[in-house]
Amino acid sequence: MNLYEIKSALSHLMLSAQKTGRISALDYNLALEVCQNEYFNDQIAKLEETSEVSDDLSPFIVTLGTPQYPALAVDANGYAIKPSDYARRIQAGRKQYVSPSCGIAHSSTYRSVTFLPVEKFYGRLNGGPASLLYPKKNRLIATQENGYFRIFPVGIATSITFSYVRKPATPFYDFNLSASGAEVYLAPGAVHDGTNLTVGTPSRTVELEWNESNHYPLLQRLVKYFAIPVEGQLQLQTLNPQK
Repeated sequence: MNLYEIKSALSHLMLSAQKTGRISALDYNLALEVCQNEYFNDQIAKLEETSEVSDDLSPFIVTLGTPQYPALAVDANGYAIKPSDYARRIQAGRKQYVSPSCGIAHSSTYRSVTFLPVEKFYGRLNGGPASLLYPKKNRLIATQENGYFRIFPVGIATSITFSYVRKPATPFYDFNLSASGAEVYLAPGAVHDGTNLTVGTPSRTVELEWNESNHYPLLQRLVKYFAIPVEGQLQLQTLNPQK
């Protein structure tokens, strides 16, 4: 469903429940942001609990260090800038190259980078090189500090592969105005006609990035957000594509 179809479904449910009032674009956009954030946080909580990436989060998986995205750069002090859309780490690692010898060709092996809470990260460093847990070049550790990741030992990796869950784009419902002043949905790629914004201004609409199967749970949250009475909630069941 696109944002127009979801908004139309909400309006239909309100009428079915005999609830008066119209959902404005302003209220709708706020509701979309709130409900998506809640739903996304629930999905992240499930990931934290199970350590398994569900199909629900598949549109938001990013892997740095692939042909599509460059690897995560690490500076000489061991710091890497955290991606601006970062939500939750999945895994990190690097290639460790082995020099050729005895006729064996140049090769590499994948080494994981272990992320730790800040206190455990510095606890291992404070143990000193004599400690069995002290990080070594084939056993890198990392932690998150403000807007950065810190990787240790320094000078070993100039970049790492890094998979993470990114934040979804905030949905936004843009519109023109009809002659009667009603808000008319403006699809992505369309342009404004001057009734709302300057003629020719590109639509600002941002559709949901979730899989279609996630649209119904989001619609359920929107129904609760707008406090649509139980009659409308019963009608909602007829819109469930799983049934």
